[in-house]
Amino acid sequence: MRSLIIVCMLGIVSGCTSYSTTLANEKGHTTDCHASGFGLISSMVAKSSYEECVKNAHSRGFDEE
Repeated sequence: MRSLIIVCMLGIVSGCTSYSTTLANEKGHTTDCHASGFGLISSMVAKSSYEECVKNAHSRGFDEE
């Protein structure tokens, strides 16, 4: 039973994630937003960072292609 708990915990903590998109404005200029993380905390920070990048790009007139 203890081994099963350890395996489950390792699965939760060891996941990785990656976010990426290219945004363009009406003049054809592009900007990239990307972030990646490994593990639960790092993945949450990566998502927050990515969402902030996209929000900032939208405020500067960029939209997803």
